[in-house]
Formats: sequence, C-alpha cells, structure tokens
Amino acid sequence: MLSAALERVIMKGKAKYHTFTYGVGGVGRIDVPQGSFIIITDFDYFHFVDIKPSGPATPAIGDFTFDTGPLGAVNIAYSVAGVPAVPSNVVFDPGDVPTTTTDFNNYLAANLPGFTASVVLVGTVFTITVTTTTPGTMYNGILATATPAIPFAIIVTPFAGGADANLQFSDLTDASTHQMELRSEKSRNHYVIQENVIFDALSLFFDPSQLIYNVFGMYHRDVYLVHTAHVQIDIIRVPRPTNWAATYSQLDNKSQENANPVGYGIAPAGMPTVRQVDFNGLGEFYKPLSNAFDGLNALPSQTEFKVDAIPGRELRDPTLALPIFVNGRNYPTVNIGYVMVDMNWNEFVKQS
Repeated sequence: MLSAALERVIMKGKAKYHTFTYGVGGVGRIDVPQGSFIIITDFDYFHFVDIKPSGPATPAIGDFTFDTGPLGAVNIAYSVAGVPAVPSNVVFDPGDVPTTTTDFNNYLAANLPGFTASVVLVGTVFTITVTTTTPGTMYNGILATATPAIPFAIIVTPFAGGADANLQFSDLTDASTHQMELRSEKSRNHYVIQENVIFDALSLFFDPSQLIYNVFGMYHRDVYLVHTAHVQIDIIRVPRPTNWAATYSQLDNKSQENANPVGYGIAPAGMPTVRQVDFNGLGEFYKPLSNAFDGLNALPSQTEFKVDAIPGRELRDPTLALPIFVNGRNYPTVNIGYVMVDMNWNEFVKQS
C-alpha cells in the first residue's frame, strides 16, 4: 500500500513506483542501489502446482509372428510408422536364434533407438515381441510393417498397452502448499500460501478413475515491507512433516555468522552455487542451491519448477508436461509492486 509519506516523496521526485515480475523458474532478485531503499507495497501471487505425472508409466508392446516352414532362414524388413524410410532386411534364422535376436536388436538400435525386441522360436514359428522406447500411449494402435523378401504370411499385432503416468492425490496435496520468502541483509518476510486447487466432481466418462482439476486465481496482499539491500525472492514447497529437518554447518565458536544448512551456496572448488535457469536445447532446468556434491553435475535440478519445454519453443512455452484435463499453470508467477526511494532509510524516517 502507498502511505502518505511515500506519496509525498514520489511527488517530490525522490522515489518511483516499480513493478517486478518474478516467474518461470524460481529465480528473482530486486536490486537496491547503495544509498537507497525499497518498500514493497503489494504483490499478486498466481496460484500454481509444480507436479508431474508420477507413474506407473508403461511402454507399448507389439509383435509379429510367422512360420518359416521349409524356408529356413528368411529376410524380413521391419519399420514403425515409416521409420526407417527404406527398411533393410534382417535374417531370421531358425538354426541360430541368439544371433537372430542380436541382429534384430542391433537393427532396432540403429533405426529405432530405444526399441528392444525378444525373439522366441517354437518349432518353426517365430514370435518377435517389440517394446517401444517411450512409456505412454503415443504408440498405441500403431501397426508396424514386416515385409518378407519372399512372400509368405506374417501376422502383425498393433502396439498396445502403453500407459501414461498418473497423478495420485498425495502428489497434488504435496505440491499445493508453497512458501514464499523475500529476504535481504536485515529483513525477512515469509509467507505460506495454500494453492487454489479445485477438483471437478465429474470423472471422465471413458475413465472413471481420473478426475479433472483446476488451478486458477491469485493471492493479493497489500503490504509495507522495508528492505535496505538487495532482495532475494524464493518460492519452494512446504515439505512433508517427515522431511522437516536439516543438518546445519558447524561454525567456529567465535563466529557471528548464521549457520546455514550443510552445502548451502557452496559447490566443489569453492565456487558459489546460485539459483538460475539454464536455457538449452533440452528445455529449461531450474537449478536450486545445490548441496556440496552437486556442483559438477551438468544439470543439477530438482522436481520443483523443472520445465520440460516442447522442442523449438523453449523460451516461450515454459510448461511442464502435465497430464490431460488439467487447467492451470505449473510454475510460479508473482507481480511485486515496490517504491524505490533515493535516500537512506534514516533520512526518510526523519522526513516522515
């Protein structure tokens, strides 16, 4: 809120009202120049839940069966959804099933990375079971192509059984309470916020085990928070009560420093570890203040605010791969209003 004293210094040209938007990956700092201070007057916190499907997710499986009969070894070209575009032949030899299995899996690895196969021979009948690389429903119903070099009957079964990961109620409740902290050298403001999560009582007509839920709205507060140094903004989940514990560093008996959790802000070789978002071709990754052993990891991220962006849209589509029938955001967004005053706090108090 704007007090009368703040309005007077703004009218005199000694202060300005600003809006700071914090969001995407849990990264934010309001810089306060030396000799100045800020008063945070209001904020709009937009509700969100940072969750991902939590399994079990299963890959789809398809197979093809044929009887070599008197033919013996046969060449068969195999492809899925037109990949590879020009299938090469693989020899299925009833006299050497181990080599056949190895050759077909090598063929899959070269042309359909991640796909694997098992080969079973009963008499002269081959059954080849192929497992897709990606868990989920994306391959369900797709019919692979198995084409023999010499025409004979091959029975191909479409891929099926792929299942997307499901959310449990516990996943949602764990992610529906957050704590937001605005802290500087001498000030600390802490809020615990219950997210506005609403379930639709009508389950999906084709799957009664699923429910629709919505996350929307915002939490508005008019405040008067004084900070005389740079303000760090942090949003993290409220952990389960069983995790309400931390091991703190041991300080020297004469130290006046506050003891922080072990590893806080320290990486190997003494380099400081800070919050940041790493934008790259794989998507955006929220990097928290890591522990002492995470600093050399290329992508030390945690599940909070981790962003799986759609390839090619990394910078403009920061969304998690949420399950279907969810309405809401899954990353934090906060609009913070504050007044930057171009004088020190003691001088402002005297004028007020």
